[in-house]
Amino acid sequence: MESYSFKATLNNIKPLIILLKAIASSQNYNTNCLISNYGIKFSLQSSSTVEARAYIQKTYFQEYTLEINKNNDNQEIISQTQEPNDNVNIKENSEFSNNEINNSNKNSEIIFSLNINTLLDCLTIFGGFQLSNTNSIKNSRNDKSSNSDINIIDNSKSRTTLRMECNSSNKRLDLLLEDNGVITVCKLNTFEFNETSEIEEMFKQFPLINHLILNSKWLNDAFSTIDSSCDEITLRISNEIPYFEITATNVSGTIKIEYSKNPEVIETFNCKATSIFSYNYSLITSMFKALALSTKTQIKTNSKGVIQFQFMIPTIDTSVCFVDYIIIPSIE
Repeated sequence: MESYSFKATLNNIKPLIILLKAIASSQNYNTNCLISNYGIKFSLQSSSTVEARAYIQKTYFQEYTLEINKNNDNQEIISQTQEPNDNVNIKENSEFSNNEINNSNKNSEIIFSLNINTLLDCLTIFGGFQLSNTNSIKNSRNDKSSNSDINIIDNSKSRTTLRMECNSSNKRLDLLLEDNGVITVCKLNTFEFNETSEIEEMFKQFPLINHLILNSKWLNDAFSTIDSSCDEITLRISNEIPYFEITATNVSGTIKIEYSKNPEVIETFNCKATSIFSYNYSLITSMFKALALSTKTQIKTNSKGVIQFQFMIPTIDTSVCFVDYIIIPSIE
């Protein structure tokens, strides 16, 4: 039987709260939590056509210790305590890469499932992090599923610290939070992880044909012009003008937003073949929180139209974390 132990400490829980709020839904979903030698990945699948994932790298933690013992081969894998590092430079992370977390050794990871809203309730028990009433994507204001109150405001003058622990003996995630000398302990039951659908595999198994990195502001502005009554949007990426085009149609008519390859708008543009695919707009709105919090957006599509949006989200100081959404195209 496998045994494991995990301990980690965060001197400021703000990055973790921001990431979880970026993928959380008003629905009572469970999220899979994968802990590896490289960091923690949270993945949430709200339907068979969209999957959201959030990553927090090991370097964010002031302590990070993972021990796994495989009794069948007496293999022990230990991740040593992490030295304090509060300043992960944004330039070092600008490649939008979380390959280490995604491709970690299956023998050196813990994975379980827990309720994401319960986890957030525990992490925000001292308050201090609120969702603002401003709405940077105006069309989501009538879409309850998109959690339109997006911007996170830190009203607290102090920092809440967090110590996380879990082990195989009780299969529980223990959270110890401290703020101004007040300590709260939360003990969360975990469950067998939910088998995810083939969304990620569908994205990986077919060749990539397009890769863009945009200033998030321009994408944010584009979606703000699309009415919430829209059922579907079409994305066109081509080496010919218009290079990147978003088309939305509803009962009022059709709107088209076109992008040039202006480096102030599109930082990276790689197109191997013209792609034209449509997506359910309600799936697109599910990523609006992450988009509004981000500074840059990476878009990748494969030959079947499966699309990945990855968002670079600033957290504290010059640090950044990543959230991505993989969405399946509409069936023609």
